[in-house]
Amino acid sequence: MRYNQCLIASNKNGDINAIKIFPWPDYQDRASLEGYIMTYGATFSSVHRLTSEGIKAQIMYDFLILVKAGAFPQKIHEAFLEIDEYSEMCPNGPPKMSKVMKMAKLTWYGHYKKLYKKGVGERHAVSKRK
Repeated sequence: MRYNQCLIASNKNGDINAIKIFPWPDYQDRASLEGYIMTYGATFSSVHRLTSEGIKAQIMYDFLILVKAGAFPQKIHEAFLEIDEYSEMCPNGPPKMSKVMKMAKLTWYGHYKKLYKKGVGERHAVSKRK
C-alpha cells in the first residue's frame, strides 16, 4: 500500500518492536489499534501534500525515529515492506543507517519546498532572517 494510505503503529504494550501497518483511513477494526502508543504515516495531514521525494524522505525519517526509540532495524524493515515506496527503495534488506540519516535530514533542514507539491508546504520552510 502507498505511504499516504497507511497508518504505521508501533510500541504495542511496551514492545517497541511491535510494528504494524494499517490501511488509512479505511481500517475497520479500531480495536486492533489498542495498545499501540506511537503512530506515523497518513495520520498526519502534511503527508498528503508530499512529493514522491518527500515521501521517501519521510519514510526514512520514520525509520530513524523507530531505531532511536530502540526498535531493531530488521523488525522495522519487515513491517515497512508493506509500504510500496519503501519496498522499492529497500527490497533486499534494511537500509544502511548512513542512507537513512542522509534522507531523513531532508526533513530537518528546511528542504520542505522541494518535498511538498507546488503551492503547499511553504509555511513549513525555514524563513531567512534579513
